[in-house]
Amino acid sequence: EEQARLLAKTWRGRVQALRETFSEIRPLMVSTASGFMVLTVSDVMVQKAVEKRKEIDVTRTTAMGLFGLGYAGFLQHFLYTRLWPLILQAARLSGSRAVAFQVLGDQGVYMPLMYLPIYYASKEMACAGQMIWETAMAGVQRCRENLMTDLQLCCCYWIPVQAITFGLIPLAARVFFMSMAGVVFQVGLQTVMLHRRSE
Repeated sequence: EEQARLLAKTWRGRVQALRETFSEIRPLMVSTASGFMVLTVSDVMVQKAVEKRKEIDVTRTTAMGLFGLGYAGFLQHFLYTRLWPLILQAARLSGSRAVAFQVLGDQGVYMPLMYLPIYYASKEMACAGQMIWETAMAGVQRCRENLMTDLQLCCCYWIPVQAITFGLIPLAARVFFMSMAGVVFQVGLQTVMLHRRSE
């Protein structure tokens, strides 16, 4: 108790307490804000470091940020904090079986059937500056062409991250944690996509 009190007095302890309190009080806000930040920051990083652009394509970055806000933040908040717990409760899974079920469901169903196709469609529209059906379908087609390679990348990165997420991270902080881990993944995925386009 004395150690906890001393930790709370430190700056780090105060920031940690604020973050934990905020993620418990406003988990949806934390999820959507972190989704927005991850996609925005990763797109800027790719434009500057990988594409070597002198100026940021603000339209593209805004579109990717909105994808992060709505899809990676809002939708995933409900997926990870509402849907998975309901499924686990209905299936009466807990412990390591629940973690394995969530990781396999996420990598085997959610990632190939939802996240990657919508991500590719959003990225294609953002890069083209056109929010039209044909551009989105071109992105989905690109996703189909790259699906096996992308799934290998997803499995290598996300299986360990999600084992930590579903096994150790509190429910209210899962999307925030995955968003922070997502910066690395998004930069990697966007870099791979860019190299494929140049081939």
